[in-house]
Amino acid sequence: MWLVLLSLLVSSSFSKVNLPTNLTSTDRNKALEVLGHGTSTKLLTDPYPLGGYAGFEVGLSVESIAIDEIAHLGATTEEQDQFTYPIISIGKGLFNNFDSFLNFMPFNEGTGLSVYGALLRYGFYQTKYFPANFSAVVHMNTCNINNQIINQSVGYDLVAGINVRNFSVYLGAGQLRSRGEFIGGPGGIVAIENGSQSNKINIISTFHSVLGGTVHFDEFFIAAQVDQYAQPTFSVKLGYRN
Repeated sequence: MWLVLLSLLVSSSFSKVNLPTNLTSTDRNKALEVLGHGTSTKLLTDPYPLGGYAGFEVGLSVESIAIDEIAHLGATTEEQDQFTYPIISIGKGLFNNFDSFLNFMPFNEGTGLSVYGALLRYGFYQTKYFPANFSAVVHMNTCNINNQIINQSVGYDLVAGINVRNFSVYLGAGQLRSRGEFIGGPGGIVAIENGSQSNKINIISTFHSVLGGTVHFDEFFIAAQVDQYAQPTFSVKLGYRN
């Protein structure tokens, strides 16, 4: 409960992303490259498995997307450098190095954003004589941006990590697909095409790379991560893990 209250307090200090109107198909693809991919579910945790059914993690993260290109689309709008918002995450160990994570942020006026996502990780290999591990990750989410873009993202990554005492680093790569529904009609952001201004759906895919690390303080940790799509996304997380 305290994480929800804290996230709502934090989100009140952020602003909404300004979405331009009159977006053509090309403009909508560019918006998806930035916002659709950028709001996808992030790993942002220790690369080592939670440790079976007893493993548990909870955290609050802040994610920031570079959105300077958005202002130049469509009818243009006021330029912004970053779109920053909070996310709550809960992780649970399952069995045989399988971990599940839920990520969410209820809609609020501070960010104009709601996000709900899930991630499943399988640690399939750990080296015997070196503190390295390898995992496969699949993730999905849905987000609502200003009630103007409804996006769904699905992706997968292969991740390699190294843990040394209270530190860890990890590197991964994979594929990401985003499906965005852009709202048309009065108050919408879609350009008139073939005499119609109805809702439009765009779908794009891209290669995805990720670099991150964690620092542990007993059962608490700080994680930082950079995700590279068309634009980079930066994330920081304060979490509790046992």
